Amino acid sequence: MRIAILLFNMPLSKLCGSSRFTTQTANKLAKMGHDVTVIANKDSYPPENNFRYLQVDTPPYGSWRNCLSDEESFLSTIYKYLEVLFKAHREYKFDILHVQHLLFSTIIASIFKDTFGIPFVATCHGTETFESDGNMRMQRFFRYAENASHITADSDTIIDDIHKFISFSANKVSVVNTAVDIKKFHQSADLRAITRKNLRFKPSDRVLLYAGRLVQEKGILEVPHIYKNLLQSHQNLKLLIVGDGPMRPNLEKSLSQLGLLNENCKLMGFVHPDSMPDYYNASDVFLMPSLWNEPFATASLEAMACGCVVVAYARGGVAKMLQNRGFESLVSKQGNIEDFVDKVGELLSSQAKMSDYSRKLQNLVRDNLSWEISTLKLVTIYNDVLKYV
Repeated sequence: MRIAILLFNMPLSKLCGSSRFTTQTANKLAKMGHDVTVIANKDSYPPENNFRYLQVDTPPYGSWRNCLSDEESFLSTIYKYLEVLFKAHREYKFDILHVQHLLFSTIIASIFKDTFGIPFVATCHGTETFESDGNMRMQRFFRYAENASHITADSDTIIDDIHKFISFSANKVSVVNTAVDIKKFHQSADLRAITRKNLRFKPSDRVLLYAGRLVQEKGILEVPHIYKNLLQSHQNLKLLIVGDGPMRPNLEKSLSQLGLLNENCKLMGFVHPDSMPDYYNASDVFLMPSLWNEPFATASLEAMACGCVVVAYARGGVAKMLQNRGFESLVSKQGNIEDFVDKVGELLSSQAKMSDYSRKLQNLVRDNLSWEISTLKLVTIYNDVLKYV
């Protein structure tokens, strides 16, 4: 199969779910023997890959809202992507196009479909529906997604969000979860010992981890209060915060006001993805106090694969998966810090419970959330779409 995958206005190296989804999916499809072309934004640090990578030289907007801040620039960006896609199709003769996100990339896909008769699949990653809430100007652009032959979503929690913006029959929407590279993310006693030594943490310490963008919707400002409350009954408790973002000054201020900026709390800033298994393995509990309907937070899945137990607020795809799979005790009432603290505290107070959850969550990810499984689901969708061309 000759497959084009388009990621609008982002490079593959961007640290976000849709970039990772595109890279991993393209690599797995290529390994299966498919001819894969990825079209994405110009990349300063292109990842290693075994697919064709065509880069479009456009300025990244940084958010969906910013795309429409300069109409002339936006039209120029759309045109440049079309130009690269059309030229590539003339050379490689694509059978199907798969675009990431339901906003703006579906304009390109619709024009491509009308011009060449090539069907397209569109994946909703959730940020486009989240940022468009209450913004009628942005919402008007969702209608182009109705031209897709099939829509996939990172998790079933955002399917209702999709239906708010477009009219689409239920049998043309599927869940294809973001997944985990099982060979890269796995439990390692050696990594745990080495990383803890480098961090100057003792083997007997309990370590909490937050990993992700430092943005308000991910609940980063909940973390200092969760940690402060837990310290009252768990003295050997450490906090690792991995990631960067616009809320870092607010985070540092909150930690300082609560008297937590010391050797027990480490802000690591940006960490390269290749080093993340070190921090997952060094940690015991992954904190996920997300305030938005996050489809399927990749970092939490990677943490589970490395044996780190996830505790989450009751919103989004990961929380729903945990509830559906019998891990209700790892899901806190939404926005209730006291309940979140209680859930984490129960784990910290019982090594047997911690070890049991760690083992079961590793099995859950390994058996259900590998990129091989997700990519096979996509191939089935592609084949179903092409039956009707």
